[in-house]
Amino acid sequence: MGHYGWAFLGSPFPISFAVAILRYRLYDIGRLARRSITYAVVVVILGFVYASVTLALGSIVAADDEFTVATA
Repeated sequence: MGHYGWAFLGSPFPISFAVAILRYRLYDIGRLARRSITYAVVVVILGFVYASVTLALGSIVAADDEFTVATA
């Protein structure tokens, strides 16, 4: 492991990781994966909606208009 690996084990990080895993039940990996995938899908959908609205407003209103920039 080397010198630095042992220093990491002596730090408070492994203890805080263990507390977080036990406190928030992160050991249930299926539930954690399902939530991560759900959040990723929501972020992609919101990004697509934002990009679509921004491009639609940009094509409807003149590209040099300050209103388009402010709305985006």
